[in-house]
Amino acid sequence: MDEAAPNTDQQPTLPIRPILWTIGLLLVAFILTSAIIAFSHFRETSQGNSGNTAPMADFGAVPDFTLTERSEASVSLNDLKGKIWIADFIFTYCAGPCPKMSLQMAELQKTLPLAANVHFVSFTVDPERDSPARLRAYADAYDADRERWLFLTGPKDTIAALATDGFHAGSKDDPILHSTLFAIVDKKGHIRNYYHSDDPDLI
Repeated sequence: MDEAAPNTDQQPTLPIRPILWTIGLLLVAFILTSAIIAFSHFRETSQGNSGNTAPMADFGAVPDFTLTERSEASVSLNDLKGKIWIADFIFTYCAGPCPKMSLQMAELQKTLPLAANVHFVSFTVDPERDSPARLRAYADAYDADRERWLFLTGPKDTIAALATDGFHAGSKDDPILHSTLFAIVDKKGHIRNYYHSDDPDLI
């Protein structure tokens, strides 16, 4: 008597969508990491360069600011001088792109070595609800390093102006309609590049 052929319709299958989403997340993290490493190399080599290297793009200086970190300490632009940092605009009650953006930041935090001296700054566009305590709980959910990844809140008008006038992102009339861009800021506080959080192509 012949053995029955296995029913292939009942074979377990891997969840394709989560796998593709994870691959996309890692790809964006890899591209951002590569860009930052290349940028750091450019900064080091251009200091002794005779002028043969083409200058990098400069999207303008980040305006001065003083905001409150999740630790309740005051943080100003001056505190970030001398460091390369990646900025984004999120809010903790966001049901849209914010969780994905924060996961990508968390992946970059793991990928970039401490020696690279790269820091991360997340500005909330909903400061009326995102208190330091609320930001602490959100940051802890992403294992955010307190020394490398800052979460900043402050007056709504200040953050709206910083987002739109400084980073050219989002809408001043409705800050919660925030940008999904990551901005790379150099050691002097100038924006050098933008990357879309869901698109690895350079903006």
